[in-house]
Amino acid sequence: MIAGFRCAVCGTSVDIASSCAWTCPQASPDDPYHVLHLVVADLSAEHQALDPGPIDLEQNPFVRYGPRLAWWAYARANQMTAAGCEALTYEVAGDFRVTPFERSTSLSDE
Repeated sequence: MIAGFRCAVCGTSVDIASSCAWTCPQASPDDPYHVLHLVVADLSAEHQALDPGPIDLEQNPFVRYGPRLAWWAYARANQMTAAGCEALTYEVAGDFRVTPFERSTSLSDE
């Protein structure tokens, strides 16, 4: 689960619940080269409740992997329910499906 962001340049941590975390708060016009990287939560005993659980077989990848995405973690940290996140996902990206990938013997033989 995504826990927040950390700047690769200065090490500043930014909470996942922070709005508009597009850049490090320490960046400035004279020093703009700060880059935020996602930080994955350590699922130690106290964080087990944050574990998104097993990946289900939902065909929409944005729903399937939603609990592992930063926007979902941000929404949950700001009091949106998991059902609300899923409903929003279907509203915005309801037609997406996993691309089928399998071996085609007839194509391989050619």
